[in-house]
Amino acid sequence: MREPTKGLGEAHVGGSLTPRKALIVALILVVLSLIALITNTPLNNVALAQEEQVTATVLLKVVDFYGKALSDAIVEAYNASSPGRQLLYRAVSNSTGWAKLEVPNGTLCDIEIHWLDEEVLVGLIDNLTVTGNMTLEEPLRCWVCDLVVRASFEDGRPLVKGAVRLEGSSVGRGGDIVSFTRELTLNKSGICVAKGMPMNSSYVIEGFRPGVKEPFDRVRLARLNGTITVNLTCPYLTLVVSVVDEHMRPLEGVLVKAYDWGTGSLVDEGLTDEKGLVSLKVLFGVCQLKALKDGQLLAELEKPVAENGTWCYLMCILQNYSLKITVLDALGRPVPGLKVILVKGGQVLASSTTGPDGTVLFRGLGKGDLKVLVVLGGQTLAFMTIELARDTNIEVKLADRIYIAGSLVGLPGFLAALLTGLTALAVLLMAFLWSRVRSKGEFG
Repeated sequence: MREPTKGLGEAHVGGSLTPRKALIVALILVVLSLIALITNTPLNNVALAQEEQVTATVLLKVVDFYGKALSDAIVEAYNASSPGRQLLYRAVSNSTGWAKLEVPNGTLCDIEIHWLDEEVLVGLIDNLTVTGNMTLEEPLRCWVCDLVVRASFEDGRPLVKGAVRLEGSSVGRGGDIVSFTRELTLNKSGICVAKGMPMNSSYVIEGFRPGVKEPFDRVRLARLNGTITVNLTCPYLTLVVSVVDEHMRPLEGVLVKAYDWGTGSLVDEGLTDEKGLVSLKVLFGVCQLKALKDGQLLAELEKPVAENGTWCYLMCILQNYSLKITVLDALGRPVPGLKVILVKGGQVLASSTTGPDGTVLFRGLGKGDLKVLVVLGGQTLAFMTIELARDTNIEVKLADRIYIAGSLVGLPGFLAALLTGLTALAVLLMAFLWSRVRSKGEFG
């Protein structure tokens, strides 16, 4: 029997490098080098490059329905091939309407245009294949235009100092319904313009006047087919006014005037009947009411009117002041038979004639400024202005007139006549005395 070879057994156990083992190691290194060389070949680099996606630039211009550039529009590109609508890129159009998208080359994509803060869908391009850097030749026309609102009164006059509210409803991102509101102010011509409104939206357009929460008119639009003008009309309504005193008793014969608060113009007026009622035609809005009796303002009220048959009370605080006027001549003596006229606000309030004691008494007067005129034969002899706030007695003195023998004469003429008479009397007296002196001399 042969003994086992110890050399091999020792090499395995001791780890000494034999020529045979060195050859095996060298062969392994050569194989590894070949593998590394193969993995770095140009063919493999091409494959890796094909795996990487190359980005392409897409330029497009967005405009409104009439070709005007849309700035600040949101432009989005979606992958049309992916089931989950993968967003590839999002951009915002500049002031000239241009937007730049960076999307993978060769992608089949959908481009959507969203408008306003609510991101309403207003434009769409389906299945656009991106083949390198490209500029779309035709602008993308979006469903956007202006909406004009004109407001007027029922008689055709333009409505100013009013407001318009637009409430729109449209399809937003992902098919959801979105709503938006715009508040506009009417100009001096009664017109306002809502710029850049989505055309594929439904609208409720309402007109408002100051002081009233309810709209004076409402118009509904299913959608816009282009720029249109919507007309809103402010109607006339019936207002019933009940005029009463402080004890709620009806007042007959009171003149009630209705002014439109927005324009300040007189709309209607009428006298109360035996029940203290008067029916007026006023404009939708705030109505300013004034109650007058014999030119005296008894009460005023601002009443919002938003529907036909509106009813309101107008409570009057009756003022019953008296005014006693005594007319005196330049010497302080009473003058009877003169006409005294009271004027308030440019209108004659009352008139009367002085009695034997030179006085005249007016009753039932209201508070306020009065002009007192003293007249004789169409000629104003004196006037004065007073502020009546209580029962009052005044004296009006005719500085250049005196009352003699039932007649009123001018003081300058009277003095001239008196001086002439005195002069003549003095001459006669002197002549008489001279004649007496001469006669005594002759008989002396």
